[in-house]
Order: sequence, then C-alpha cells, then structure tokens
Amino acid sequence: ARRLRGMGARSLAALAFFVLPMFGCGDEVEAEVPERRAAEYRSERVDVEMDRASEVVRTRGFTDQGVVWRGFLVDRGAATDQVSLRSGNCYVVLGVASSAVESLELSLFDSDGAAVARNTPGTPALHYCPPGSGTFFVAVRASGSGLFAVRRFEGPAGIDVRLDDLAPSPSERP
Repeated sequence: ARRLRGMGARSLAALAFFVLPMFGCGDEVEAEVPERRAAEYRSERVDVEMDRASEVVRTRGFTDQGVVWRGFLVDRGAATDQVSLRSGNCYVVLGVASSAVESLELSLFDSDGAAVARNTPGTPALHYCPPGSGTFFVAVRASGSGLFAVRRFEGPAGIDVRLDDLAPSPSERP
C-alpha cells in the first residue's frame, strides 16, 4: 500500500492498464459494426452523371421506377437485379459508372435466361418493350473496377427512343 501511495496518477493508470486485463472483467462485449454494403458507397461523379442522363430520359416521356440500384464491380465482374416489367409499356435501363470503369455493359434477360436486350457500345442505356408481363433480370458487367448505378424508367410503347446521346462526350468526361 505504501508503494502505491507514492505513485502518481499516471503511474496508477498505466499499472491498471496492464494488470486489469490479466484478471479479466467478465464477458467481453464487442460492439457490432454493421457490414457496409456496396449500395452505401457513393460517388459524386456517378450521382451527377446519373442525374444528368435521367433528366434527358424523363424529357422523352419516361418516369423513374423504383430506387437507383448501386454496387461495386471488379474488372469483368457482373451483378444482377430482378425486376418486374409489364406488357403494353416500354422500359429504359440506364447505367453509369465511376471513372475507373472503362465500359459498362447492360443486358436484360427474361425468366428463362434468354437475353432480350443489350446496350450498344458507347450507349449507357438499353430499351425494351416486353411482349408479356413477367420477371426479368438486369445484368451489369464492367471493364475496369468501380462503382456503378442503374435506374429503370417506364414509358409509353410505340415510340422510338434515342439513347446514343445519354453518355457525356469525351470532352465532358472528368
């Protein structure tokens, strides 16, 4: 006890730091840290580009359907999302990616796994008018690694929709 009285506060704190773990303090309780999901990762470039291209699609008579699907792809990686489409309507699926992604391929598959629509190189969107209502799958594949965002739009059938002007020109790219 005499030895402890002569110790300063700093010395007692250091002693407690080393001695208390030896005795333990009961069950250790670790705070759970939720795992981050790709949808939580945001990119200003992706958001700005999605907003710009979405506005163009809206001016062509299409409305947003659901929330933006976000994720991260590694080079040549792919991801899929299930969607419901109705006959009598047409859809535009728009995809944008961070600058490290050289190209983003969009494909649409029916419930049997048959490819029913794909984007053309240099065009960040695809257009499809399903002959019947049902479940479809949107697939994205990247050349390069990075963040992506995909938004689906619904619009009227029977109109030709221009999609080749949705990507920024090379001089506008960051």
